Amino acid sequence: MEFKSAECPNCAGQLQLPDNTSRVKCTYCGTEIAVQEAIEKFNSSVNPDNLLMLAESAKHAGNLQEAHDYFNRILEIDPQNHKGWYGKAITTGWLATPASLRVDEIFQGIDRALALAPQEKRPVLLKAAGSELNQLANSILERAQKEFKSLVTSETYEEFMVRAKAVIRIYQKASTLKPDDLEIFKNIIEAARRYMVRYSYSEGNLSTSLTNEEYAEAKHFIQDAEFHIQKFDPTFRAQIPEHSNCYIATAVYGSYDCDEVLTLRAFRDHTLSNYAFGRLFIRIYYEVGPRVANRIASGSITNQAMRLLLNKFVLYLRKRLEFHRPVVHPSEPDHR
Repeated sequence: MEFKSAECPNCAGQLQLPDNTSRVKCTYCGTEIAVQEAIEKFNSSVNPDNLLMLAESAKHAGNLQEAHDYFNRILEIDPQNHKGWYGKAITTGWLATPASLRVDEIFQGIDRALALAPQEKRPVLLKAAGSELNQLANSILERAQKEFKSLVTSETYEEFMVRAKAVIRIYQKASTLKPDDLEIFKNIIEAARRYMVRYSYSEGNLSTSLTNEEYAEAKHFIQDAEFHIQKFDPTFRAQIPEHSNCYIATAVYGSYDCDEVLTLRAFRDHTLSNYAFGRLFIRIYYEVGPRVANRIASGSITNQAMRLLLNKFVLYLRKRLEFHRPVVHPSEPDHR
């Protein structure tokens, strides 16, 4: 049963009436009225354009639930109103909770708005929707990162990965609406790189794990975005992480999950990544790391020398930077 806004034909009282009932008594004047007649009277007395102004005003003021309600009222009066569908879709996205991001509902609303919009207004609507979805995805990813870091457990890890995957879908939808916005494609690459850093939780520590299928999926996201960027910038190359990003440290210690490697990864994610020169070093490391790691793995003397140097550096990090119990979190995206 759904309640709809109505107006009593006798006293003009504003009512909320069930749509599965034919006749009811007005709560103001007590007369019996026809439900459908009262609903139609209310609809005829309300101007959708005025409601749209109220909805946009509420949205810009940050009153998203109020704006969402106005957009719903517009669609009750005029189900073919493309502005109502678009506004409802966008406010649905911003009102979504971590437990229910309502991605499909958002996409369906935007598609409906585009289908109903006059031909001459579609280009503007496409760009607006692409920009709005990009901002929405940025916000969801930022909140997901912050919440995961505030409480690191196997459950919050799984929640983070579900939201990261949803964010990639939103970026991809935005890119189809605004295909000339290279920033959206770069955001897809960053989100996919984040998705590649998978974690498991055991005895108070996180360790990474990534299946071949998951890695291939994330790699496809990156390569597809790279392909689109290269249409505008042929020199662009996306960096695709290997299964293990700590190439040299892993080769030296023979394990991706030992305490020394965890400490070095924490230093990378929480110190180096905060500075421009640090991010540059990380990018160069991704390029040369695999080749250096192969030489270290095959040369015992080189391996011992590198282990000695890394041991000293790890000891320094633990003493001076308090990385005594390394816990690895996903690295922050570089949107700067």
